[in-house]
Amino acid sequence: MKPTENNTAYDRALKRVEEIKKFYGHVKVYIIINVLLLLITADFVTILDGNTLKNISFEKWLHWNTYGTAAVWGIGLLAHGLYAFRYKFTFLKKWEARKIEQLMQKEDEQQSNGI
Repeated sequence: MKPTENNTAYDRALKRVEEIKKFYGHVKVYIIINVLLLLITADFVTILDGNTLKNISFEKWLHWNTYGTAAVWGIGLLAHGLYAFRYKFTFLKKWEARKIEQLMQKEDEQQSNGI
């Protein structure tokens, strides 16, 4: 299939490829940042272990933030992946179609009743 101005299937496919490429870029950044966070956390824990005045609350805070960042960002990454690969929930489309039909019927009834 040749790319032309009138070829909407090509345009849609090109847009999907761009969305998938963006998702893979997002995965790459997620992995790099979270590995760096884990390494930094490990360095801080090593420093704190060598310190006689170990600050337990700081260490807990550091772990919560490191793992919390990965978890929350991972949820966002999952949503991005679902969008990029079009795993949309079909029940939303079905609900939307039913709602549109329901509203159209209601409007037809109102017009036929003269309201």
